[in-house]
Amino acid sequence: GICMDINPREFKAPFDAYEFAEFHRQVGSRLVVLSASWCSNHPDDPPEAFVRKPDSQVYVETLCYWLDRLLPLHGRDVIFVCSNRIGEEDLQLLGREASVRNRFTGCSCVISLRDQTVLGALGASD
Repeated sequence: GICMDINPREFKAPFDAYEFAEFHRQVGSRLVVLSASWCSNHPDDPPEAFVRKPDSQVYVETLCYWLDRLLPLHGRDVIFVCSNRIGEEDLQLLGREASVRNRFTGCSCVISLRDQTVLGALGASD
């Protein structure tokens, strides 16, 4: 999958529809790979929302969200691999204020969904 595939479809589907995870459960995937550009904020958020959290907090919040979105695969012999972008992006490129920079979470990981064990991970500062 790519970036937003793990979210509810168009943010309109019920949160517990788990479309991405349900697809992989139904087809019997044993390896789920996600390439992402996950941000700490949405680029459309107001400038005051761009509060810099510690990398460790962003890492935990991101992993917890992904694990939650993969709930239908918990307890199954499935490996989840995510490669997530690191660094920052000047939102002036998207027509925003020059002072606003969006930070990517950089949370790349390999997780066994059988028992939700993180087999390996790299955060934004690794």
